[in-house]
Parts: sequence; C-alpha cells; structure tokens
Amino acid sequence: MLHESCYWFEFGGSSIGRFSIIRLKWKIDSGGEKKFPLHFSVVFIPTNNSYYLLGGPANSNFLIFQQGKKMISNKNQMPTFRNFFSTVYYAQKVYVFGGYDGENKIQIKACDYYDIVQSRWREISDMKVARSQSASCRINDQ
Repeated sequence: MLHESCYWFEFGGSSIGRFSIIRLKWKIDSGGEKKFPLHFSVVFIPTNNSYYLLGGPANSNFLIFQQGKKMISNKNQMPTFRNFFSTVYYAQKVYVFGGYDGENKIQIKACDYYDIVQSRWREISDMKVARSQSASCRINDQ
C-alpha cells in the first residue's frame, strides 16, 4: 500500500516535515512544545498507519506519531537504554538490534522486540558482536 506522504522528525527539536509523494513538495510543521530526543530511530507501522520513534532518554524512548491524527504520544518504554540502533517492522512486531549505551559509552549486543498486539517488549538473543550505527531491513518478508 502506497501512502501519499513520508515524514521527517527533527532530532532534538519539535518540527515534523511531511513530504507529499504526489506534489513532490515538503511542508514543515511544529510538533508542539514537546521536543524529540537528540537521537532516535524511526520505523513505519503499516497496520495502524503510524511511525514509532524509538530511542533516547529513559522517560521518552517510545513515541508514536499517527498520520491523520497528527499526535505524538508516549508508549511502553524500551527495556534497554540505547541510541544509534537499527530497527525493522515485521508481522506485528518491531525488532531493535544493538545500539549505543550513552551512559556507559559502549556499543551493545542487546536485541529486543515490541509485540504490537500484546503491547509489550520482549528480550531476544544478543548479537554475537556489539554493533551501533547500523541498518536493518526485511527481504522477501522473511
């Protein structure tokens, strides 16, 4: 399903950019007084037409932006404090891999997933090598 717009969220600011795929133009709006974390990862959730903004400080490391409603709300917090991790959506789950622990200044091996249906985080096996500032993707829905 193709959506008409793509969104951009300002690190450490409150601006939200919307790019119209049809008009090929950007529009920048204020997201309100609440500022986004300095570092986070974004993943699109097609089943509820929203974006999950993950990472950042422990008290606001899971935000949701729903298209149409244009609101941002807190959700269940991530169990592992991290930034600069990769994330991917598949089958009603959001997976996060590795990242950087800003408090201890180290790369981490931890992997977790968020079950959208059950509204809860679960830990999964750690990676063999700690990684941060990486990317992830699905290939052929596997």
